[in-house]
Amino acid sequence: MKREEHLKVDKFAWNKEYNDVHAWLDETFPKYAGRNPYRHWLERHFLDAVKEKYGEFTLEYNVAYLHILFDYLSHFQVAYAPQTKKDVEDMLKSQGVL
Repeated sequence: MKREEHLKVDKFAWNKEYNDVHAWLDETFPKYAGRNPYRHWLERHFLDAVKEKYGEFTLEYNVAYLHILFDYLSHFQVAYAPQTKKDVEDMLKSQGVL
């Protein structure tokens, strides 16, 4: 999903935008943009990375969880939030994009 769409989800779910959370999740996107944009998901699009950054029982964790969930929904029509980097690798391989 595009950043604007993630921010709309924020407004709906939390009545506030959390651009800093989305910026952190997608910070490495430009590094992969021309080649394989899904590869940036290997950096932070899994719950262990989010937990390390924000803790487990925080609003920011929940914002990041929805960001990841909606990315998988919008790209692969699967409601999924991987726990580990290995889970991301396995999912992207199963979709034929890695």
